[in-house]
Amino acid sequence: MTFSIKLFVERLRSASRGERELWLAGFTIGFGLFVLPFFIYLAGHMTLGAYENGGLGAFLLDFLKGLVRPHLAYWLVVLGPYLLIELARGLWQMRKRLRTHLASRPQPSRAAPPSDRPG
Repeated sequence: MTFSIKLFVERLRSASRGERELWLAGFTIGFGLFVLPFFIYLAGHMTLGAYENGGLGAFLLDFLKGLVRPHLAYWLVVLGPYLLIELARGLWQMRKRLRTHLASRPQPSRAAPPSDRPG
């Protein structure tokens, strides 16, 4: 069986909302766990120089140690992509609700300004 993007997209379209949410969570947490540490190492190596404790392997080992002894910074790297997407979703929902609320409010009637000329 071969992997096909087209079949994967069709599978996601036919999936339930909960299933799609699990796929999103799995993908973003996997990205934070397996890809972001390499980018962090690369950015640090390019801007700050060599990693003090060794190379890439030492950095990844330190990263995994930070996950095992629950350190907030390491867990924010892993959960960060998912949390950012959820924050964006929440802000978008708030925006939609605010626009709906403002649109449903009665508009104040605009009275003609009083004229300065006596009647």
